[in-house]
Amino acid sequence: RLQKGETMHFMKTHRPLVLKLVLLCIFVAAAVTFTVHDSRFYRQPVGKVTAVTESAASGATGTSGEKTYTRQLTVSVTNTYTTSRFRTSAYHKGEYLFLKLNTNTSGIRSAQILQVKLDVIWALLLSVFISLVILIASRRSLLIFASLALNLLVFVLGMRGLYHGTHAAVLTAVLTAVFITAALLLLNGSTAKSWGAILSSLATVLLVVGLYELILQFTAPPAYEFIDYANGNEPLESYYLASLVFAILGAVTDVAITIHAAVSEITATASDLRLRDIVQSIRAISNDIMGTIINVLFFTFICGELPVSILKLANGYSMVTLFKYGAEFEIIRFLTGAIGIAAAIPISGFFAVLLKKGALRK
Repeated sequence: RLQKGETMHFMKTHRPLVLKLVLLCIFVAAAVTFTVHDSRFYRQPVGKVTAVTESAASGATGTSGEKTYTRQLTVSVTNTYTTSRFRTSAYHKGEYLFLKLNTNTSGIRSAQILQVKLDVIWALLLSVFISLVILIASRRSLLIFASLALNLLVFVLGMRGLYHGTHAAVLTAVLTAVFITAALLLLNGSTAKSWGAILSSLATVLLVVGLYELILQFTAPPAYEFIDYANGNEPLESYYLASLVFAILGAVTDVAITIHAAVSEITATASDLRLRDIVQSIRAISNDIMGTIINVLFFTFICGELPVSILKLANGYSMVTLFKYGAEFEIIRFLTGAIGIAAAIPISGFFAVLLKKGALRK
């Protein structure tokens, strides 16, 4: 146990950290408190559920045996929902809801629920995220937020360009180059390792896209009509290719900057290096990071497909049907991403050695 003098010394030594923690807690509390009471700033009416009375479940329908429930909310809106909540929602006491007010010919007004007000959740998650980044990265957190803001701005502008007729393939290529370059230059500055990571990432993405297009020349293309967002005569092949590229950007860039930073540090601190030594170091790094990053990619794709897959299984889909119609797109994304991660290691190693060849012995 700390004595009184030790406690005072600890507080004095860690005063900046304690002050930062207090300020960040105040920031999170203020953000959440504001969003709880910001209903007046919305154009749509907002109602609060103060009580819920639920009726007995009606008979099961469909192959899943799903039951339907009806709730009477004190905002005078009837809430009907099903067990899965697939197309319906079950609202609870204390929630705020966006409403649409209607008036019939007799002048009687009623309300219709549009959706739940979610800005409190967003504010809490966003404020906690910002606080943790500031706490861990300190001044560098500004660069992290700047890179995220820039990528978000570029993405919005890209979507506007797509809406106004820009070709999807051209837009994908431009956005890929901008995303990679902006993130690495902002976070690491205009250094040799940054430009090496940029070249490595672009080369890896180009290789993966070329390999994917080559495979399509000898095999049947995926059944794009089973994509969840398929609608009309949209160029689904181009859109899906864009999703493949954007899905692997983060992982490929992470591998590239890791290897370039490691090689840069090794050549800066160690003398009398041979090419063989660098290759062995890159191999050791790849053994540490490749499996972890591939598993992260795997779980990322699973989380996006899991809710719909479970719902389909509950409604009579077999596992074979599930993988044959729909899940194939996530499987292809994962496999192309895994190939990108594996390919990024030798490509990044090649560019890293090329940039540092003056510091190596034969």
